[in-house]
Amino acid sequence: MKKILMFSLLTLFVLSVSACAIANDFATFERTLDRGIETADQLDRIDAQDLSETNVTGLDVAFEDEISELAYTELAVPAIVAEIRALHQSIRVAHAEIVLIREDNRVQREELRAAIAAFREAGGILSEEDKELLKAYVEELRTIREALIETNGEAFQKMKSLRGQYRLENAETIKATLTEVLELLESRKAQFERVGEIIAAVQAMADAYELPATE
Repeated sequence: MKKILMFSLLTLFVLSVSACAIANDFATFERTLDRGIETADQLDRIDAQDLSETNVTGLDVAFEDEISELAYTELAVPAIVAEIRALHQSIRVAHAEIVLIREDNRVQREELRAAIAAFREAGGILSEEDKELLKAYVEELRTIREALIETNGEAFQKMKSLRGQYRLENAETIKATLTEVLELLESRKAQFERVGEIIAAVQAMADAYELPATE
């Protein structure tokens, strides 16, 4: 009777350890991912007034006023004004794309949560290769989060610094600032896209689980 009891307790212990191992396969990844999403939610948002087309339209008007005073009748808008307009539009597009990608990341996270729950419930196991991949993904997510934290506030402040400055004499400064903002947004866009790729890869792991071997 004692042997049966000891065997039963040993079996429960083994199953408990196995369950913990299964849970821990994804636990660190999930925590890291959630922290990253929380950080993304706290990032600066470019104010709508700074994305308004009226800012760059004002440059065109200012230029027209200047050439009218000089009695020029036919003169093209300076190339730099066209460049500023293109940069401003690219920022608007990048900003909108980032909003959509971040929302996709949230949806993916919820789908992954369900997949991992199903994985655990079924008693799935990961290969050693997948476990190593998970560790690598965790480190990559941490690196992305640190980069986001480091640049938080920069886009908003740079765009805000241009308020009331959209005049021809400031054209070079405007162009340089918008270029910096666009580079920052493009970097963030790539980072959020990478987060989506990582979530998809881990989702595939959870969906393609193997059941523990039975004797």
